[in-house]
Amino acid sequence: MRLSGLATLLLIVISSAVAHAQSTTTDWEIDATRSGKDDFVNAPIQSRQPERKSSKQANALLAVPGDLKLTYHDFLRQRQTGITRLLPQGKYKGIVTVRGNGANYDFGSRSYGEFGDDIYLGADAFFNGPPGRAAFWAGSSGADFGFVVRLGDVSLDDVNLNREEARFLLNFAPPNNEQAAREQYRKNFFGVKAGGILYKSSALAEENTTCLLRSVRYNQSDLLIAFRAIRREPDGSFVILWKVLKKNPMPWLRGKAHQSGPGSISAPSMAR
Repeated sequence: MRLSGLATLLLIVISSAVAHAQSTTTDWEIDATRSGKDDFVNAPIQSRQPERKSSKQANALLAVPGDLKLTYHDFLRQRQTGITRLLPQGKYKGIVTVRGNGANYDFGSRSYGEFGDDIYLGADAFFNGPPGRAAFWAGSSGADFGFVVRLGDVSLDDVNLNREEARFLLNFAPPNNEQAAREQYRKNFFGVKAGGILYKSSALAEENTTCLLRSVRYNQSDLLIAFRAIRREPDGSFVILWKVLKKNPMPWLRGKAHQSGPGSISAPSMAR
């Protein structure tokens, strides 16, 4: 009986991440009822479909409310800052046709993940709270991975590289081979503890909550981001305010043609 319960919980986790995969790519789908965790983690490197143009209706759904832009006008005048609306995963599929249907975001290109994503809004899947609640996940493609840690109700103006929670994220050195990178992803799913702080690949999405995110995307970018959920909209979307704290050197996988960009070979945008 206990074993059956654990199997059910694991299936919830896999199904949630697979939902992310299915909502962000058209040429790669995994049936969670037939695929094991190893198949899920070892997604091959594939080419991405080009991002399609959004309709006026889609643009309206993705738009940040004007009152929030006005409220945070001074903050947004700073370098490497932004404000973004993340839509509920799969809610507007068929309406919002950008990659990920508005749930994914790439801080480096300031776009909805045309060539990969640093963050996406998905289901919590019991890791941070009751199943069914929303969570912010570190975006991942192929061997990419990330860490998210909640800081609580903290102003972004007070978040810098000197925070205790940033120490591990600053010092972490990404592995340079694919097997180790994928193993790191597995660990992050359940959490890595350092200095008494738990760093995971996801964090519960709640209003007035600030998080740190380290996003490692091979042959593309390695960013340390601070973001704050400033509003949860009635449709379940979240508006996040963010700033880039540090850009690390681009990480590489030894012996892998793992590239991102127009016309290049890359991993599908999926959580493995």
